[in-house]
Amino acid sequence: MEHLRLSFDKVPEVASQLTAKEQFPVIREGSFDLKEVGDTYLNMRSWGKGHVWINGHNFGRYWHIGPQQTIYVPAPWLREGINKIVVFEELKPEQDEIESIAAPILNELQNK
Repeated sequence: MEHLRLSFDKVPEVASQLTAKEQFPVIREGSFDLKEVGDTYLNMRSWGKGHVWINGHNFGRYWHIGPQQTIYVPAPWLREGINKIVVFEELKPEQDEIESIAAPILNELQNK
């Protein structure tokens, strides 16, 4: 087993050779294209536990049991065109989709 130190003040740069079938933390990278910038929330309910970065900015942590079910993403931290998202996921390495929603989920905690 190899232990890696991750600094959460910036996007982790770890070259992973693990597949989603293995039960290890993973770093997911992706991008999304915006035609118009505005405040939004990331729905993290289907994810397990981890951290999110967008365009190099750490937006915080989430955990399926709470308190964060959604992550607030303010418009000034987004840009028209391509935006990069990185997720460090500790519990559900198979997860690979995130939904953007208009309002936060504040009072629906999960007990999984």
